[in-house]
Amino acid sequence: MTSGSKDRRSLPTGGPTDSDSRALRVVASTLGCPEAGLSRAAKINETQGWDSLTHVQLMLALEKEFGVRLDAEAIMRFTSLDRIIDHFRKGPSGRTAGPTVSPAESAAGVPAAELDLDGLTGSLRAALPGLGIEPGDLLLVHSFLGMFLPACGSPDTVCERIIGVLRHTLGPRGTLVLPTFARAFTRKGTFDRANTPSEMGLLTEFFRKLPGVRHTLHPYHRFSALGARADELAACDCRSSFGPGSPLHVMHRLGGKVLLFSVDWEVCTFFHYVEEQFEVPYRFYKDISGTVVGDEGPLEETWLEYAGNLGRGCEDSFNAFGRRVESAGLCRSARVGPVRLKSFRMDKVFEFTYAALEQDAECLVTP
Repeated sequence: MTSGSKDRRSLPTGGPTDSDSRALRVVASTLGCPEAGLSRAAKINETQGWDSLTHVQLMLALEKEFGVRLDAEAIMRFTSLDRIIDHFRKGPSGRTAGPTVSPAESAAGVPAAELDLDGLTGSLRAALPGLGIEPGDLLLVHSFLGMFLPACGSPDTVCERIIGVLRHTLGPRGTLVLPTFARAFTRKGTFDRANTPSEMGLLTEFFRKLPGVRHTLHPYHRFSALGARADELAACDCRSSFGPGSPLHVMHRLGGKVLLFSVDWEVCTFFHYVEEQFEVPYRFYKDISGTVVGDEGPLEETWLEYAGNLGRGCEDSFNAFGRRVESAGLCRSARVGPVRLKSFRMDKVFEFTYAALEQDAECLVTP
């Protein structure tokens, strides 16, 4: 992982404000790194030391520094140093103009006394059917646990309970899939199928290590699955991340669904799958070679990544396109205490996104 030094965006003309300096100091102190080593583009799960658990500590430190209480929407937005700085710049003297809540309230109006693990997981179990999540489903989950941990304690206990709720809802005929992506292969040229940890948050790493979980083969865009179709997904042997025969292609073909658990559209890997199926003009295939340690020992392997063309100078705008998906009525939403949930069917969103790309091949990116 990296502190983002490859993309060092400067502060706006006129120099940093007091709130900029305070926010930067808090982030650097929480991550245990020098301020000079942090890029404005530093992001959670892409920056050394910034994972889901550290994110909770960071939010508490920002609340203390700026004398505010952050709500769930702010915490979900604070996925990069850029966004944190911009948020606290809005108000005078560094105080946020964004939404806050008092300590006695939750983001959904649930009394604070009810914000415990039993209450939240019970409400989650009740909310899933209304999101279209049913027994027998093939479900891909993107997750962030930041809103659970302050009230609910041990990360492992929280992870165990949430996985339990999801598996109970899907039943014995269902399959739960989580992205357990890791950059070791692309950055260091090595990947250990059994031991390389997930960089996609606490829930994904907990899930990766559960007994019976099967893993797909791609050494960067790895998915982990548990349930009726786990073996079928683990057998996918597509050289590219999201090409024909890839895990997402199989999930799409089998009528899979996606659940965004306390994250927004920006982490929705399904859009990358549509990009590759469409062959968008701002990405290209490149070989990635390295050493993969598996059952047969270390082997030299070459895989394909559908990488972004840095020369085009564009970046994902998945959040903006996700709003279009919501406006089209293709997404169901719910709120459980401080947790926001969104779900959609892969086939419906694929058709909608592919049609949008036919109208504008760059609708998923901005300059």
